Amino acid sequence: MKQIRDNQYLADSYAAFHYLTGILVTYGWGFNLQDQHLVDAILRNQNLTEIWISVYGDIASPENREMQARINRRRDKAEQIGFATQAEIIFYDADSVPF
Repeated sequence: MKQIRDNQYLADSYAAFHYLTGILVTYGWGFNLQDQHLVDAILRNQNLTEIWISVYGDIASPENREMQARINRRRDKAEQIGFATQAEIIFYDADSVPF
């Protein structure tokens, strides 16, 4: 968080996760453990209706299942304190996007 606060671009980007509206589509972001503060900001955003998260490789692989479970656990935690988004979370195959 210190690095985010010390960099205006990162600070603006982090703040945007709290205020985005509608549908958020992510691509190429692994939602790693060091990104949990960003995941929390997204999962607490009450203005989102859908959150699309790309999954690289086999969606059922142990690594991808753990990432999905971690995101769902963070959402459950946000619900417990009354700040969880009501957005539908959709995990999709990154290879399905024709770039």
